Amino acid sequence: MENRYHFEFDYKAVKWQAMDDHEKRIHQIKRPIVMVLLTGQNDVRLAEPFLLDSGADNSFIKYDLARLLGLSLSQKTVKVKTAGADIDVFTTCLEMGMVQGNGYCEIGKKSFIYVFPPEKLDVPNIIGRTPLFDKFRITFRQYDGKVSLSFMEKIMSRKINRRN
Repeated sequence: MENRYHFEFDYKAVKWQAMDDHEKRIHQIKRPIVMVLLTGQNDVRLAEPFLLDSGADNSFIKYDLARLLGLSLSQKTVKVKTAGADIDVFTTCLEMGMVQGNGYCEIGKKSFIYVFPPEKLDVPNIIGRTPLFDKFRITFRQYDGKVSLSFMEKIMSRKINRRN
């Protein structure tokens, strides 16, 4: 298998707020974080860290990121069930791809994605099962803090030009 279709990322520390004995506390735990290249309006491209969440059916981005990419959001919100609570989110579509170094592999040209409301500042961008798990063989190696993704079908790869 060619290297450009295989990606390996480290688990990174993420913080979240939880209730302990009726008191809010900040917790920290290592989770699989992957880099995703997002393409918005007028070909605006940003590589952003995403929590790879095997328990999430869909993907979510922060409201500020959606605005930065110039994405058109749905006029009305929809209610989505999450592990934490039911939340109202916007919807949009954008191009997504897995990126590491100069390697790139498309996830979807018009990927449907939920957008967290502006007040949800404490949540990470999340990439869920759809469409990622249909295209990649994913191995979580919690014992050594790594996650690897291998593309399962041939797709055109392109070089990413980066500014220094």
